[in-house]
Amino acid sequence: MTASMSERIAVLVSGSGTNLQALMDDPAIRPHLSLVLSDRPGIRALDRAESAGIPTAVLERSPTARRSIRPSSICSRTARSTPW
Repeated sequence: MTASMSERIAVLVSGSGTNLQALMDDPAIRPHLSLVLSDRPGIRALDRAESAGIPTAVLERSPTARRSIRPSSICSRTARSTPW
């Protein structure tokens, strides 16, 4: 990724957010982080994102899968997120 990258990035998280923190610490990536999504409320990764001013959302899990978020939920939430 380069500093001229114009895309916005949504990150899916499930725990403490160490990978998210690495992305936030990268000066070429950080400006493009626009949304952090999880299927688990109250996790450290969401706290990290909120502290950095990145919008967060917790999505409902699929009733047919133990740990999966419905792909349609991800698409819907990212479409509603601004400034996408």
